[in-house]
Amino acid sequence: MVGELTIQHYGDGTDDAFIVIPHIHGGRDKYGGQQIALRRVLDLTWQLTFLAANEAITVVQSHAKDDVLPTRLQLCKEVLAGIERTRCTRGGQQFFRVFKEAKADLKALWSRDQMQAKPEAVRAILDSRGRRGLAVLGYAEGEPRSTERRTHAETFWTKNLEPLHLDIPHNDERQEEWIEALMPLQVSQSYYLQVISNLGDPDEYVQALLAQCPATASTQSPDDSNVLKDDPLLTDTDFRKEILAHRL
Repeated sequence: MVGELTIQHYGDGTDDAFIVIPHIHGGRDKYGGQQIALRRVLDLTWQLTFLAANEAITVVQSHAKDDVLPTRLQLCKEVLAGIERTRCTRGGQQFFRVFKEAKADLKALWSRDQMQAKPEAVRAILDSRGRRGLAVLGYAEGEPRSTERRTHAETFWTKNLEPLHLDIPHNDERQEEWIEALMPLQVSQSYYLQVISNLGDPDEYVQALLAQCPATASTQSPDDSNVLKDDPLLTDTDFRKEILAHRL
């Protein structure tokens, strides 16, 4: 989209039109390795912007003696048409070819940089291992406050999984309170993240995550044969830290 001129509107009228020329924020050049490929795209985008500004001046001047001035929308269309005429000239063809190549080079460079970045540097979403760890602790099923949601929450109450009782202990007097905390969640929201979000103090939150790392995961239910028993993800400090990083 960088350098792709389009007509946009800030209202409903024909005099609410304007031309948008997307740029990469120039401040990005002040961080990192100050890549030549980035500076090349920045420079060429500004050259295109000056070309568009010059064309806009030419279009406006061509209507200087008109009794009735065209609408802003019509003026914008004339500016884009003028740029297209320039694109068809020999010099224009060369400029836009170079610009296209420069953007492709920068995109390829950034893609390589992203692939080489360490997972600890940027973690926009959980990886498959992290998602599996959340899945075994339950994702909300059924619409909020529905019978299906209550049944699903009761299933996890019966499992008595220690990580899901960091804020509300597993005893009969607190069962309804625990289930009620899960009832408003949207479909597919994590029960575990809901539980730890209620811990309040960030230090308490961190300590609660790191404390859940015994040798094996205890379900406190000798008859429970669910998939969580001894699941390494429930006893893995790195997984706990990953969940923490995702929340923060």
